[in-house]
Amino acid sequence: MVLFCCKWFDVYDNIRGIKTDEYGFVSINCKWQLKTTEQFILVSQANQALYANDNVNKGWHVVLKS
Repeated sequence: MVLFCCKWFDVYDNIRGIKTDEYGFVSINCKWQLKTTEQFILVSQANQALYANDNVNKGWHVVLKS
């Protein structure tokens, strides 16, 4: 059994946690992490994503699904 250790970001707050621009790109604020005891997921529950620096919003990252 393979598990991944994850960091959970607060994407439930549309002001401080997640933004979607006019082109459909999603940005997340990596400073706002959820405080949870569930830090592991199974491989079958994972999706691969890339986080690129958002040049418009300092401290934010654009989520690119691969």
